[in-house]
Amino acid sequence: MAKNTGRTRNGNGGKGSSLLTGLVIGLLIGAVVAVGAALYINRQALPFFGSKQDKVPASSSKATDAPPKTEVLRPAGSSSTPQTASAVASQTVARKASEADRFDFYTVLPGLAEKGGKEAKKPEASQPAKTEASKAAWLQVGAFQSERDADNLKAKLALIGIEARIQTVQIADKGTWHRVRVGPYNTPADIDKARAQLQANGIESSVVK
Repeated sequence: MAKNTGRTRNGNGGKGSSLLTGLVIGLLIGAVVAVGAALYINRQALPFFGSKQDKVPASSSKATDAPPKTEVLRPAGSSSTPQTASAVASQTVARKASEADRFDFYTVLPGLAEKGGKEAKKPEASQPAKTEASKAAWLQVGAFQSERDADNLKAKLALIGIEARIQTVQIADKGTWHRVRVGPYNTPADIDKARAQLQANGIESSVVK
């Protein structure tokens, strides 16, 4: 009886150790599988992981390298073809050049005007005539200290169709005098004609400048 009991105990001990070993191995395998599954899931969840992450900068660089084309809106009724920024820039330069030419034209005009003014001032042949006119002669028909006497003579001359003027002057040691004059006359013929008319009416005259 004692021998059978010892064998039974040995058999139970061997079965217990093999069961414990199996559990440990199973736990290790399960842990490895769980870790591998977790790594795989995390790798699939990342959007820029591996080769995909390398491809994204290439597409973004292409997008940044190609600048967008700018178009200019044209008013209704104009050409339907849009103009690029370079075309607009060339038109602007051409417009500025035309404006510069126009400003140069207006700048040159004052110089031409000055030349024209100088040339216009050259013909001064008419000035001697004005000088001669300024040297026209007068006929003095009387000089009175009384202003009333001068007015009476002026009225008498008006009756015979001769317009007279009264010139009042101050003379040293003689006081105020009122001179009655007719004219002016530009030619000797006019002077002779006026003197003859005055003499016919009993009025003496003298030529004064």
